[in-house]
Amino acid sequence: DENDPKHVLRALCAQHGISTQFIFHLPPQGEGATPSKGIAPGLKSRLRKAKTEESDPPQDYPAINSLIDAIRGTGYVPLPLERTAGIPADTTVVSIYVDYLHKPNAYLPVITRSLVNTRYLQVYVDGSGGQPGQWKSYSEGLCAIHASPKLLDQDAAKLLIRQALLAPTVVADSPLIVYINAGAKRLYPGMNDGAGHGLPPAPKNAWLIRTRSDYQTAQMTGVHSLSPLAPMYIGNRIGV
Repeated sequence: DENDPKHVLRALCAQHGISTQFIFHLPPQGEGATPSKGIAPGLKSRLRKAKTEESDPPQDYPAINSLIDAIRGTGYVPLPLERTAGIPADTTVVSIYVDYLHKPNAYLPVITRSLVNTRYLQVYVDGSGGQPGQWKSYSEGLCAIHASPKLLDQDAAKLLIRQALLAPTVVADSPLIVYINAGAKRLYPGMNDGAGHGLPPAPKNAWLIRTRSDYQTAQMTGVHSLSPLAPMYIGNRIGV
């Protein structure tokens, strides 16, 4: 919604280096009431399930999600990204999430990286005024994304990803895993299940892994707008 004041407040705070997270609460459901049609898919079943689990003690999931989002906004991960057998200790994990907006035909790539067994994240931020992009702290990168008034066209989105993958690790040629979500298939048709050509320009010897998510796939810290009443977590392990 272009008239939603949260967008203006988020951008204004981001310009001053303040990351924000807006949390909403659903009104309590009356006895026998059904969830609104505007509720995201997947949430209706959770509401029905919650009603049947009356024996379980109530938990304030909106508050839990808010706290987790606040911690994540600082770039601190409570549990380190644990290394599993077969993955070298100095492995860097780069995650590329590409959001596509149909109406303006524009893209928003969000590129993060973390070293296994560490708790801190970085975000790749596009340069301004012809300057190259750079890796910044998670909080700085988050603010830079929210403060930017523009989205990217297809060529600019692919350029940003290519620049980030030119130097994705702090130590050159160290082990690298690149996760890229299925939403990037519009940029790289080679990621399709069927025929297609073109893959993200991952460095030689890097593991390139396509990820897919839906309402049945858990998210790292939960998506509050999709799941305000129940957590949606994944484990903190990496497996290949």
